[in-house]
Amino acid sequence: GTLAEGLYVDGTFGRGGHSRSVLARLAPTGRLRAFDVDPRAIEVARALEEEDPRFKIFHRPFGEMEEALQGEEVDGVLMDLGVSNNQAEDDLRISDDTPLDLRLNPSH
Repeated sequence: GTLAEGLYVDGTFGRGGHSRSVLARLAPTGRLRAFDVDPRAIEVARALEEEDPRFKIFHRPFGEMEEALQGEEVDGVLMDLGVSNNQAEDDLRISDDTPLDLRLNPSH
């Protein structure tokens, strides 16, 4: 098949900008899997799953990619490493009155 028919992974879904860009370039038979641990990102990703059957989100860290994909052959991986503006504004607030907590996944 062509590259547009392949399986791709977005290791850092965030708010889905890169995933939507990849999906726009994929053929109808192409597939995109994404990973994130941020509950807000998962909420956005679940909506995208409803919109596009080629897309699937994993609510787990990208370090578990191999296990989650269960041996599927991947044609490419995108990872935008760093802190997004949304996370910096929403999740990483620093207050003098509380302990410093830089987790993006509040359950860990």
